[in-house]
Amino acid sequence: MIKKLIFLTFFVVLLSACVEKPLCTQPYFEYKQGECCLDENNNKICDRDEQKEEAPAQPLLPEEKTEQITLPEKTETSVEQTEEEQTTTEDPLIIGREKILNTLVTKVKSVQYTYEGHTFFVKPPNVGIVLDTIKPAGVDEEDNSLYIDTVYLDMVTKDAFAGCEAQENTNEKKCGPLWRELIEVNYESYAKPTPFDWIVMLQEGEMLDYRKKYSSLEQRFVDYVTFAYDNQVIELWVDSEFGVPLKARESKNLRIHSYQQLTINSVTEADVFPTLRTQGVQVIG
Repeated sequence: MIKKLIFLTFFVVLLSACVEKPLCTQPYFEYKQGECCLDENNNKICDRDEQKEEAPAQPLLPEEKTEQITLPEKTETSVEQTEEEQTTTEDPLIIGREKILNTLVTKVKSVQYTYEGHTFFVKPPNVGIVLDTIKPAGVDEEDNSLYIDTVYLDMVTKDAFAGCEAQENTNEKKCGPLWRELIEVNYESYAKPTPFDWIVMLQEGEMLDYRKKYSSLEQRFVDYVTFAYDNQVIELWVDSEFGVPLKARESKNLRIHSYQQLTINSVTEADVFPTLRTQGVQVIG
């Protein structure tokens, strides 16, 4: 009996020694011989394989859509800014006008030119005009015939005075009664549009066309400008370097204004003010 117990015990020990112990313990799972992986839900499938299988089935989250970001407001703002810039700084018509205005203001203080035969000296707001020929201007109290050959204008007060300064030596005798004297004359009779006047209209008008260095005039490159002002279209041919109009044309009466033999910044005070202001001579008749 004892021998049987000993033999049985020895057999059990031998059998347990022959049973192979598991390589992986929970929560790990031996997914192939000699290798373990994590299996927390104990379904004999590696958790990492479960994640790979489930990944394609995951729905896309709507929060990740870029359409929900508040970009439209920024886009509208940027569009508004772009349109505003285009109407101010990027509009070629506005750029052209600003170029002319800035060039004239920075480079030009006075101009001298020939217009309808007369020589004009313009230094705003004063204008001196040497007439193309001596002109009769009535008689004085002593019945002396009066003649004028020079006119002075004030474009602000609209005053006009004329004198006889013997611009030509042959006129010395005729200028005698009015020598060193001034008489008042009609402002509108002598006031003509100056290049500066067209620039003021250009600044206030509506631009229609601008072409840089469109052609040449008086041996100068000129920009071509058209604009609407006072219910008419005005064309200008403007010196490209100095911004001074050399020619203007009005659509109402098709009148052309040409400024010939133009020089810049050559006008002196003596050209626009009489040498000696005295009490005007009374003109009779």
